[in-house]
Amino acid sequence: MGFADVATIMEKSKTAGNDAFYVRIKDADVVGTKGRRLSVATNMIAKAISIKEGLEICIPRQFYPAIVETDSLAMVNIINGIWKIPWFVTMEVNTIKRSMERVL
Repeated sequence: MGFADVATIMEKSKTAGNDAFYVRIKDADVVGTKGRRLSVATNMIAKAISIKEGLEICIPRQFYPAIVETDSLAMVNIINGIWKIPWFVTMEVNTIKRSMERVL
């Protein structure tokens, strides 16, 4: 794997206490997946953690570029800098932004 392969991180967190995602290469090979129960209070934190951990799979394996998919318009707007970062998710979003600079 390497720069020529596109990694897709698909965030699948559905409730506030769950973290779930998978990472696939191109359109077929799943190379990482994770699901677990979290002790967090909001769905936005769970989604941010899923995206952050998906990027953490891609970076050491050099899966570039990475495409992040989520069903949360709020997370998309926050990560893209359109909306302000809510205080309770600042650390995760800043980590995501730093990671995305490395994989884009």
